[in-house]
Amino acid sequence: MTWIVSSRGVAIVVMRAIAIGIVFAVARTTVDTSGRGVFAALALEALGGAVLGLWLALIATRVVGSNARAAVAVGALVFVNLVAVMIEGAAFAPATQSPGALPIAVLLQMIVAILVGTATIAFIRRPRSDDAAPALPAARSAISWVVRYATCALVYVGLYFVVGAINYTLVTGPYYRSGVAGLVVPPPELVLFVAAVEGALMPLAVLPLLYVLPGSRRRRALISGTSLFVLGAVVPLIVAPSLPLFLRVSSAIEILFQKFPAGAAAAALLGPED
Repeated sequence: MTWIVSSRGVAIVVMRAIAIGIVFAVARTTVDTSGRGVFAALALEALGGAVLGLWLALIATRVVGSNARAAVAVGALVFVNLVAVMIEGAAFAPATQSPGALPIAVLLQMIVAILVGTATIAFIRRPRSDDAAPALPAARSAISWVVRYATCALVYVGLYFVVGAINYTLVTGPYYRSGVAGLVVPPPELVLFVAAVEGALMPLAVLPLLYVLPGSRRRRALISGTSLFVLGAVVPLIVAPSLPLFLRVSSAIEILFQKFPAGAAAAALLGPED
């Protein structure tokens, strides 16, 4: 990707990344049902969109294969993370994300993801005729795929409870118990349900991406884990101004130790062989 090395190339990518962020911000604000003012929502979504756009731009300069596959990979990454954040909000902050509104919200976020995925590949990617995407491993049986997928999900579920419990005990407990920003302490069975659903979603978020990223398994693990952290923690916490800053920082650290290993595990167990 020598075209991105020059200062002019960097400036072009940054400008196009900002354009991706604008697409994200406008689309999200258009489908926003939280009751925030339009300008307040647009400002926050634009800030989060800038971070999202920069990270997706970096990914888009590295993917191979057809434009359609690349757009699906980016769209899936955005969509699954948006859905996971909404599920989390419905359980831990039901005042801001009504569980009954989830089906419509999921459909709206799918539209956002399609727009962002298409815009990312249209604005950033430079397709080459010699690009060849990694192929599915022919030696893996259906049982092997199921076991590997279940292991990835269990990695996330285990970290969700262990890291979450540590952070709750040391930092976040008083915030949840006092109901700051609409936070609640859900019953244990609901927490288990949320962890299981998110654990099942995390591998799906990065699976299409793994098969458009060339290079080593370690490289795919780094990109996958960072993608889950950026889209599943950094961006959502930027657009959630009602949370105290200290709680947002603590939550970001918690999610880092939950989602980065989940992405790395998916790359190791579900991705192409080196």
